[in-house]
Order: sequence, then C-alpha cells, then structure tokens
Amino acid sequence: MSRDQQGKIMVMKERVMTFKASGRLAEMLERLPNKSEFIRHAVEAALAGACPLCGGSGLLSEEQRRHLRRFLEHHPLEKCDECQAVHFVCQHQSEDANRSEALREEL
Repeated sequence: MSRDQQGKIMVMKERVMTFKASGRLAEMLERLPNKSEFIRHAVEAALAGACPLCGGSGLLSEEQRRHLRRFLEHHPLEKCDECQAVHFVCQHQSEDANRSEALREEL
C-alpha cells in the first residue's frame, strides 16, 4: 500500500505481465507448483540486487562515468581476502583510522 498526495491510503492493483521464455525455461517453469509466485520472488530478488548506479542496466551515462571516476579516486575497488567479494574501500576512513591510532600511541 502507498499514500496519495493527500495522505489517503491507496491499494495497488495487481497487473498481469507476460514475457517470452525459451523452451527450456518454459519446461522448467511448468514443473513448479506455483509459477507466478516463483517468478514474482525471482524478479523482486533480482531488482533488490540491482546496481544502484546503473539500475541494473550495466550501462552508465557519460555524466555517471565522470562522477564514478571522481569517486574512485578515494574509493578504490579491492577484493576481500576472506570472502573474495569485490568492494569499495573508503580511503578517508583509513586516514581517520590512522590518525586515531597515532593519537592513541601518543597517549
């Protein structure tokens, strides 16, 4: 549910959506007891994990690339030694941690 501009609760209507599927995918879906529920959950999960910058398209505009280049100057990508996931590292946090450590050592 959501609210309109006057704050009234609005009930979202369900809509039927269709899509094309390969023969193999269609066969796999046919075996499921509740195809619609499975597809809804799969799409919601995929959308929840979409890149917030490109929205899942895999493409960035020139403006987004420019902002990303500036961001990456102080937030390089690194691979985690424990789980192997690639992630951003904030160099500003590292600098703050180094300053805090230096202050502790002085005390």
